[in-house]
Amino acid sequence: MRPLAPLPEVRAATCYSNLGITEKRRKARPFRAGDIRRDFALYQIASLGISISMALEGYKSNHNVVYSSKYHCVGTPKYRRAVLVGPSAKRCEQVLRQVTNKYRAEIMALEIMPDHVHVLVEVDPQLGIHRLVKHLKGVSSYTLRQEFRTKWYACFSSILDSEPLPENHDAIGIDVGLESFAVTSDAEIVDNPRWFRAAEKELRRKQRHVSRCTKRSSGWKRACRRVAKLDRHVFHQRNDFQHKLSRELVNNYGIIAVEDLNIQGLAGGRLAKSIHDAAWSGFIRKLSYKAESAGRWLVKVNARGTSQQCPCGRAVPKQLWDRKHHCSACGFKTIRDHASALEILRRFKAWTAPKDRNACDSGPGP
Repeated sequence: MRPLAPLPEVRAATCYSNLGITEKRRKARPFRAGDIRRDFALYQIASLGISISMALEGYKSNHNVVYSSKYHCVGTPKYRRAVLVGPSAKRCEQVLRQVTNKYRAEIMALEIMPDHVHVLVEVDPQLGIHRLVKHLKGVSSYTLRQEFRTKWYACFSSILDSEPLPENHDAIGIDVGLESFAVTSDAEIVDNPRWFRAAEKELRRKQRHVSRCTKRSSGWKRACRRVAKLDRHVFHQRNDFQHKLSRELVNNYGIIAVEDLNIQGLAGGRLAKSIHDAAWSGFIRKLSYKAESAGRWLVKVNARGTSQQCPCGRAVPKQLWDRKHHCSACGFKTIRDHASALEILRRFKAWTAPKDRNACDSGPGP
Protein backbone atom coordinates (compact mmCIF):
# COMPACT_ATOMS: atom_id res chain seq x y z
CA MET A 1 0.00 0.00 0.00
CA ARG A 2 1.44 3.35 -1.01
CA PRO A 3 1.87 6.12 1.62
CA LEU A 4 -0.69 8.87 1.98
CA ALA A 5 -0.06 11.85 -0.26
CA PRO A 6 -0.19 15.44 1.05
CA LEU A 7 -3.67 16.88 1.25
CA PRO A 8 -4.47 18.85 -1.95
CA GLU A 9 -5.37 22.51 -1.71
CA VAL A 10 -8.68 21.91 -3.50
CA ARG A 11 -9.88 19.63 -0.71
CA ALA A 12 -12.49 22.00 0.68
CA ALA A 13 -13.80 23.14 -2.68
CA THR A 14 -14.35 19.64 -4.12
CA CYS A 15 -15.04 17.29 -1.21
CA TYR A 16 -17.22 19.60 0.84
CA SER A 17 -19.29 20.52 -2.17
CA ASN A 18 -19.86 16.83 -2.85
CA LEU A 19 -21.18 16.51 0.70
CA GLY A 20 -23.51 19.46 0.19
CA ILE A 21 -21.55 21.94 2.33
CA THR A 22 -20.53 25.22 0.71
CA GLU A 23 -17.30 27.04 1.52
CA LYS A 24 -19.21 29.92 3.10
CA ARG A 25 -21.25 27.65 5.35
CA ARG A 26 -18.18 25.66 6.42
CA LYS A 27 -16.40 28.82 7.56
CA ALA A 28 -19.44 30.29 9.28
CA ARG A 29 -20.48 27.41 11.53
CA PRO A 30 -18.50 26.62 14.72
CA PHE A 31 -15.94 23.83 14.98
CA ARG A 32 -17.20 20.43 16.10
CA ALA A 33 -15.35 17.31 17.17
CA GLY A 34 -17.02 15.39 14.34
CA ASP A 35 -15.18 17.54 11.81
CA ILE A 36 -11.92 15.79 12.70
CA ARG A 37 -13.32 12.38 11.86
CA ARG A 38 -14.93 13.73 8.71
CA ASP A 39 -11.72 15.44 7.58
CA PHE A 40 -9.85 12.18 8.06
CA ALA A 41 -12.30 10.42 5.75
CA LEU A 42 -12.01 13.20 3.19
CA TYR A 43 -8.23 13.02 3.46
CA GLN A 44 -8.44 9.38 2.44
CA ILE A 45 -10.57 10.35 -0.55
CA ALA A 46 -8.11 12.97 -1.79
CA SER A 47 -4.94 10.95 -1.15
CA LEU A 48 -5.96 7.52 -2.40
CA GLY A 49 -8.08 8.71 -5.32
CA ILE A 50 -11.15 6.64 -4.41
CA SER A 51 -14.82 7.59 -4.62
CA ILE A 52 -16.76 9.17 -1.78
CA SER A 53 -19.08 6.16 -1.43
CA MET A 54 -16.12 3.80 -1.08
CA ALA A 55 -14.37 6.02 1.46
CA LEU A 56 -17.47 6.45 3.63
CA GLU A 57 -18.40 2.78 3.54
CA GLY A 58 -16.86 2.05 6.95
CA TYR A 59 -18.22 5.20 8.58
CA LYS A 60 -21.59 6.46 9.75
CA SER A 61 -22.93 9.87 8.79
CA ASN A 62 -25.42 12.18 10.42
CA HIS A 63 -26.03 15.82 9.46
CA ASN A 64 -22.98 15.83 7.15
CA VAL A 65 -20.67 14.61 9.93
CA VAL A 66 -18.90 11.33 9.29
CA TYR A 67 -18.04 9.26 12.34
CA SER A 68 -17.98 5.77 13.79
CA SER A 69 -19.71 5.22 17.18
CA LYS A 70 -18.22 2.57 19.44
CA TYR A 71 -19.27 2.08 23.06
CA HIS A 72 -18.08 -0.09 25.90
CA CYS A 73 -21.11 -1.40 27.81
CA VAL A 74 -21.04 -3.31 31.09
CA GLY A 75 -24.08 -5.26 32.26
CA THR A 76 -24.64 -7.16 35.49
CA PRO A 77 -27.37 -9.48 36.79
CA LYS A 78 -29.49 -8.26 39.68
CA TYR A 79 -27.42 -8.04 42.87
CA ARG A 80 -24.40 -9.04 40.72
CA ARG A 81 -24.57 -12.75 41.47
CA ALA A 82 -22.29 -15.24 39.68
CA VAL A 83 -24.94 -16.89 37.49
CA LEU A 84 -23.49 -16.48 33.97
CA VAL A 85 -21.63 -19.78 33.84
CA GLY A 86 -21.86 -22.84 31.60
CA PRO A 87 -25.01 -22.99 29.43
CA SER A 88 -26.24 -19.66 30.79
CA ALA A 89 -23.12 -17.87 29.50
CA LYS A 90 -23.43 -19.47 26.04
CA ARG A 91 -27.10 -18.59 25.81
CA CYS A 92 -26.39 -15.03 26.95
CA GLU A 93 -23.77 -14.58 24.21
CA GLN A 94 -26.14 -15.96 21.59
CA VAL A 95 -28.94 -13.58 22.56
CA LEU A 96 -26.64 -10.55 22.70
CA ARG A 97 -25.46 -11.23 19.16
CA GLN A 98 -29.01 -11.77 17.90
CA VAL A 99 -30.23 -8.48 19.36
CA THR A 100 -27.28 -6.44 18.10
CA ASN A 101 -27.66 -7.88 14.59
CA LYS A 102 -31.37 -7.10 14.62
CA TYR A 103 -30.78 -3.43 15.47
CA ARG A 104 -27.95 -2.82 12.97
CA ALA A 105 -25.18 -2.89 15.55
CA GLU A 106 -21.93 -4.83 15.49
CA ILE A 107 -20.17 -6.45 18.44
CA MET A 108 -16.46 -5.66 18.23
CA ALA A 109 -15.54 -7.57 21.40
CA LEU A 110 -17.52 -9.58 23.95
CA GLU A 111 -16.49 -11.08 27.28
CA ILE A 112 -18.92 -12.82 29.63
CA MET A 113 -17.82 -13.08 33.24
CA PRO A 114 -19.75 -15.02 35.92
CA ASP A 115 -21.23 -11.83 37.40
CA HIS A 116 -21.02 -9.27 34.57
CA VAL A 117 -20.71 -8.83 30.81
CA HIS A 118 -18.37 -6.57 28.79
CA VAL A 119 -19.52 -5.58 25.30
CA LEU A 120 -17.69 -3.32 22.86
CA VAL A 121 -20.30 -2.46 20.28
CA GLU A 122 -20.51 -0.20 17.23
CA VAL A 123 -23.92 1.44 16.98
CA ASP A 124 -25.66 3.19 14.13
CA PRO A 125 -25.94 6.90 15.08
CA GLN A 126 -29.60 6.93 14.13
CA LEU A 127 -30.31 4.21 16.69
CA GLY A 128 -28.23 5.49 19.62
CA ILE A 129 -26.60 3.51 22.37
CA HIS A 130 -29.41 4.20 24.84
CA ARG A 131 -31.95 2.46 22.59
CA LEU A 132 -29.69 -0.53 22.03
CA VAL A 133 -29.11 -0.94 25.76
CA LYS A 134 -32.86 -0.77 26.32
CA HIS A 135 -33.40 -3.61 23.83
CA LEU A 136 -30.61 -5.66 25.37
CA LYS A 137 -32.05 -5.25 28.86
CA GLY A 138 -35.60 -6.02 27.82
CA VAL A 139 -34.90 -8.99 25.58
CA SER A 140 -37.57 -11.62 26.09
CA SER A 141 -35.69 -14.66 24.82
CA TYR A 142 -33.35 -14.78 27.78
CA THR A 143 -33.83 -13.32 31.24
CA LEU A 144 -32.11 -14.13 34.47
CA ARG A 145 -33.84 -12.70 37.44
CA GLN A 146 -33.99 -13.16 41.16
CA GLU A 147 -37.62 -13.14 42.15
CA PHE A 148 -36.92 -13.83 45.80
CA ARG A 149 -33.81 -13.78 47.90
CA THR A 150 -33.38 -17.55 48.05
CA LYS A 151 -34.35 -18.63 44.53
CA TRP A 152 -33.06 -17.96 41.05
CA TYR A 153 -35.11 -18.57 37.92
CA ALA A 154 -33.79 -18.91 34.38
CA CYS A 155 -36.60 -18.06 31.95
CA PHE A 156 -36.34 -19.12 28.32
CA SER A 157 -38.92 -18.51 25.62
CA SER A 158 -39.12 -20.55 22.44
CA ILE A 159 -41.43 -20.77 19.45
CA LEU A 160 -43.66 -23.83 19.63
CA ASP A 161 -46.37 -25.00 17.28
CA SER A 162 -49.73 -24.34 18.91
CA GLU A 163 -52.12 -27.26 19.27
CA PRO A 164 -55.70 -25.95 18.98
CA LEU A 165 -58.35 -27.75 21.00
CA PRO A 166 -61.44 -29.24 19.32
CA GLU A 167 -63.84 -26.59 18.05
CA ASN A 168 -66.20 -25.30 20.72
CA HIS A 169 -68.84 -22.57 20.31
CA ASP A 170 -69.93 -22.40 23.96
CA ALA A 171 -69.66 -18.86 25.34
CA ILE A 172 -69.32 -17.76 28.95
CA GLY A 173 -69.16 -14.43 30.75
CA ILE A 174 -66.93 -14.02 33.82
CA ASP A 175 -67.23 -11.35 36.49
CA VAL A 176 -64.19 -11.08 38.77
CA GLY A 177 -64.56 -9.66 42.25
CA LEU A 178 -63.41 -9.66 45.86
CA GLU A 179 -66.33 -11.33 47.63
CA SER A 180 -65.95 -14.22 45.17
CA PHE A 181 -62.92 -14.47 42.94
CA ALA A 182 -65.07 -15.13 39.88
CA VAL A 183 -68.73 -15.78 39.06
CA THR A 184 -69.66 -17.16 35.65
CA SER A 185 -72.78 -16.66 33.58
CA ASP A 186 -73.50 -20.38 34.22
CA ALA A 187 -73.99 -19.49 37.92
CA GLU A 188 -70.73 -21.13 39.01
CA ILE A 189 -69.10 -19.36 41.96
CA VAL A 190 -65.32 -19.54 42.48
CA ASP A 191 -64.42 -18.62 46.06
CA ASN A 192 -61.67 -16.08 46.68
CA PRO A 193 -58.86 -17.98 48.48
CA ARG A 194 -57.25 -14.76 49.86
CA TRP A 195 -53.80 -16.32 50.11
CA PHE A 196 -52.06 -13.18 51.33
CA ARG A 197 -54.71 -12.46 53.95
CA ALA A 198 -54.33 -15.99 55.31
CA ALA A 199 -50.55 -15.58 55.65
CA GLU A 200 -50.57 -11.93 56.73
CA LYS A 201 -50.42 -12.60 60.48
CA GLU A 202 -47.46 -14.98 60.15
CA LEU A 203 -45.73 -12.63 57.71
CA ARG A 204 -46.10 -9.71 60.11
CA ARG A 205 -44.56 -11.74 62.92
CA LYS A 206 -41.57 -12.75 60.78
CA GLN A 207 -41.04 -9.19 59.57
CA ARG A 208 -40.99 -7.93 63.16
CA HIS A 209 -38.29 -10.47 63.89
CA VAL A 210 -36.24 -9.08 60.96
CA SER A 211 -36.57 -5.51 62.24
CA ARG A 212 -35.27 -6.52 65.69
CA CYS A 213 -32.13 -8.21 64.38
CA THR A 214 -28.83 -6.46 63.79
CA LYS A 215 -28.62 -5.64 60.10
CA ARG A 216 -26.28 -7.87 58.05
CA SER A 217 -25.82 -10.28 60.96
CA SER A 218 -26.26 -14.05 60.53
CA GLY A 219 -29.51 -13.93 62.51
CA TRP A 220 -30.81 -11.12 60.30
CA LYS A 221 -30.01 -13.16 57.17
CA ARG A 222 -31.83 -16.23 58.54
CA ALA A 223 -34.88 -14.08 59.38
CA CYS A 224 -34.86 -12.57 55.87
CA ARG A 225 -34.79 -16.06 54.36
CA ARG A 226 -37.85 -17.04 56.43
CA VAL A 227 -39.76 -13.98 55.18
CA ALA A 228 -38.74 -14.73 51.60
CA LYS A 229 -39.82 -18.35 51.96
CA LEU A 230 -43.29 -17.31 53.12
CA ASP A 231 -43.58 -14.74 50.30
CA ARG A 232 -42.63 -17.41 47.80
CA HIS A 233 -45.17 -19.84 49.24
CA VAL A 234 -48.00 -17.29 48.87
CA PHE A 235 -46.90 -16.52 45.31
CA HIS A 236 -46.89 -20.20 44.34
CA GLN A 237 -50.31 -20.79 45.92
CA ARG A 238 -51.84 -17.91 43.95
CA ASN A 239 -50.08 -18.92 40.74
CA ASP A 240 -51.18 -22.55 41.00
CA PHE A 241 -54.79 -21.55 41.67
CA GLN A 242 -54.95 -19.22 38.66
CA HIS A 243 -53.28 -21.67 36.29
CA LYS A 244 -55.72 -24.44 37.16
CA LEU A 245 -58.80 -22.20 36.90
CA SER A 246 -57.73 -20.62 33.59
CA ARG A 247 -56.94 -24.05 32.09
CA GLU A 248 -60.36 -25.40 33.10
CA LEU A 249 -62.17 -22.43 31.49
CA VAL A 250 -60.17 -22.62 28.25
CA ASN A 251 -60.75 -26.36 27.93
CA ASN A 252 -64.51 -26.11 28.44
CA TYR A 253 -65.48 -22.93 26.55
CA GLY A 254 -64.75 -21.61 23.08
CA ILE A 255 -65.56 -17.96 23.83
CA ILE A 256 -64.71 -16.26 27.13
CA ALA A 257 -65.93 -12.71 27.80
CA VAL A 258 -64.43 -10.64 30.63
CA GLU A 259 -64.57 -7.01 31.69
CA ASP A 260 -61.98 -4.53 30.39
CA LEU A 261 -61.06 -3.27 33.87
CA ASN A 262 -58.66 -0.47 34.78
CA ILE A 263 -57.03 -2.61 37.46
CA GLN A 264 -54.19 -0.16 38.05
CA GLY A 265 -56.69 2.58 38.84
CA LEU A 266 -58.76 0.33 41.11
CA ALA A 267 -55.65 -0.74 43.02
CA GLY A 268 -55.01 2.87 44.06
CA GLY A 269 -58.02 3.05 46.37
CA ARG A 270 -59.07 1.69 49.74
CA LEU A 271 -59.29 -1.88 48.46
CA ALA A 272 -55.71 -1.94 47.15
CA LYS A 273 -54.52 -4.80 49.38
CA SER A 274 -57.47 -7.04 48.50
CA ILE A 275 -57.17 -6.28 44.77
CA HIS A 276 -53.45 -7.06 44.75
CA ASP A 277 -54.14 -10.26 46.67
CA ALA A 278 -56.74 -11.34 44.09
CA ALA A 279 -54.32 -10.53 41.21
CA TRP A 280 -56.97 -10.21 38.50
CA SER A 281 -54.49 -9.01 35.88
CA GLY A 282 -52.37 -12.16 36.31
CA PHE A 283 -55.45 -14.34 35.93
CA ILE A 284 -56.63 -12.55 32.76
CA ARG A 285 -53.11 -12.72 31.34
CA LYS A 286 -53.04 -16.49 31.86
CA LEU A 287 -56.48 -16.78 30.27
CA SER A 288 -55.29 -14.74 27.29
CA TYR A 289 -52.25 -16.75 26.28
CA LYS A 290 -53.92 -20.10 27.01
CA ALA A 291 -56.91 -19.13 24.87
CA GLU A 292 -54.66 -17.95 22.04
CA SER A 293 -52.64 -21.17 21.96
CA ALA A 294 -55.81 -23.29 22.09
CA GLY A 295 -57.62 -21.42 19.32
CA ARG A 296 -60.21 -19.91 21.69
CA TRP A 297 -61.56 -16.38 21.91
CA LEU A 298 -60.97 -14.09 24.87
CA VAL A 299 -63.03 -10.91 24.50
CA LYS A 300 -62.93 -7.84 26.75
CA VAL A 301 -66.17 -5.86 26.93
CA ASN A 302 -66.90 -2.42 28.31
CA ALA A 303 -66.92 -2.69 32.11
CA ARG A 304 -68.99 0.45 32.69
CA GLY A 305 -72.27 -0.30 34.45
CA THR A 306 -72.24 -4.10 34.21
CA SER A 307 -73.43 -4.37 37.83
CA GLN A 308 -76.08 -1.66 37.35
CA GLN A 309 -77.89 -3.26 34.44
CA CYS A 310 -80.16 -6.27 34.09
CA PRO A 311 -79.53 -8.82 31.31
CA CYS A 312 -82.91 -7.78 29.92
CA GLY A 313 -81.44 -4.34 29.17
CA ARG A 314 -83.09 -2.31 31.96
CA ALA A 315 -81.05 -0.29 34.45
CA VAL A 316 -81.14 -1.57 38.04
CA PRO A 317 -79.16 0.87 40.26
CA LYS A 318 -77.44 -0.65 43.29
CA GLN A 319 -75.13 0.49 46.05
CA LEU A 320 -71.85 -1.29 46.61
CA TRP A 321 -73.21 -3.14 49.65
CA ASP A 322 -76.27 -4.41 47.74
CA ARG A 323 -75.38 -8.02 46.92
CA LYS A 324 -78.77 -9.02 45.45
CA HIS A 325 -80.15 -8.22 42.01
CA HIS A 326 -83.88 -7.77 41.49
CA CYS A 327 -85.25 -6.31 38.25
CA SER A 328 -88.73 -4.85 38.63
CA ALA A 329 -89.26 -4.89 34.85
CA CYS A 330 -88.72 -8.60 34.15
CA GLY A 331 -88.76 -9.98 37.72
CA PHE A 332 -85.31 -11.58 37.41
CA LYS A 333 -83.67 -12.30 40.79
CA THR A 334 -80.13 -13.49 41.44
CA ILE A 335 -76.95 -12.48 43.18
CA ARG A 336 -75.26 -9.30 42.02
CA ASP A 337 -72.14 -10.92 40.52
CA HIS A 338 -74.14 -13.49 38.54
CA ALA A 339 -76.20 -10.70 36.98
CA SER A 340 -72.96 -8.91 36.06
CA ALA A 341 -71.60 -12.05 34.38
CA LEU A 342 -74.84 -12.43 32.38
CA GLU A 343 -74.61 -8.77 31.35
CA ILE A 344 -71.00 -9.24 30.23
CA LEU A 345 -72.05 -12.17 28.05
CA ARG A 346 -75.01 -10.18 26.67
CA ARG A 347 -72.73 -7.31 25.68
CA PHE A 348 -70.47 -9.69 23.80
CA LYS A 349 -73.43 -11.19 21.93
CA ALA A 350 -74.77 -7.71 21.15
CA TRP A 351 -71.38 -6.76 19.73
CA THR A 352 -71.31 -9.81 17.44
CA ALA A 353 -74.96 -9.35 16.36
CA PRO A 354 -75.74 -7.97 12.85
CA LYS A 355 -75.20 -4.21 12.67
CA ASP A 356 -78.61 -3.47 11.15
CA ARG A 357 -80.33 -4.19 14.49
CA ASN A 358 -81.87 -1.39 16.52
CA ALA A 359 -79.29 0.25 18.79
CA CYS A 360 -81.75 0.01 21.71
CA ASP A 361 -81.86 -3.76 21.29
CA SER A 362 -78.10 -4.27 21.03
CA GLY A 363 -77.11 -2.47 24.23
CA PRO A 364 -73.63 -1.16 25.04
CA GLY A 365 -70.73 -2.47 22.98
CA PRO A 366 -67.64 -4.15 24.39
